[in-house]
Amino acid sequence: MRASFTASYNALPEDAREALRCLAHLTVPEFDAHLACPVLGKDFATVEDACEQLVEAHFLSVAEPAGANLPTRYRLDGLQRSFAQELSSGRAGALDEAVHLPI
Repeated sequence: MRASFTASYNALPEDAREALRCLAHLTVPEFDAHLACPVLGKDFATVEDACEQLVEAHFLSVAEPAGANLPTRYRLDGLQRSFAQELSSGRAGALDEAVHLPI
């Protein structure tokens, strides 16, 4: 499973990889790009684009599609959250090296 996550992570642009590492530390189960903007220090459009890239890579899921004046809500679950937390934690040293190895 880790090899699959690593391959998907390596294929992401840097903005999406950074977003994944930061979003893993949100304490809420669901969020929208407005909530994630201060966490990532980026504007709404940039955050929403990164979230959509993470959905396409199967790291995030859509909890609730955009609706009348409401943005899309995303969810980072289980194994994906654990993988992302490892990437941004002190335990990430060995994992970071693995992530940067050619596949």
